[in-house]
Amino acid sequence: MNTRLKELRLEKGLRQKDVAEKIGVCTASYGFYENWINKPDPETLIKLAELYDVSIDYLLGVTDDFGVKINRGSDLTNQERAIIEKFRALPSGSKALILKMLDIKETEEIKKTNQNNS
Repeated sequence: MNTRLKELRLEKGLRQKDVAEKIGVCTASYGFYENWINKPDPETLIKLAELYDVSIDYLLGVTDDFGVKINRGSDLTNQERAIIEKFRALPSGSKALILKMLDIKETEEIKKTNQNNS
């Protein structure tokens, strides 16, 4: 769990202090969770899973599947769910590259729409 907590925190660009505040514990306590000195109680695990949008099983290392909550009450298509799950499995650098590509594509589409409407 300790490496997962750190990886998830860094992917979100958060400091230990930020996460500690969001889940209602002191910074030292969260640091102990990341370093596997202490284990979070069930309530804290729920808060962490919600913060990082992963399952508790993923946090605990029971599964490598994020157990993402995107299926819960969502109007996403199966294709959109698959894209999100694959995106979440990528390393941070690859995610940044894909987001940049999407921004470029979106800009191109907006320009194309504006030209067609002129």
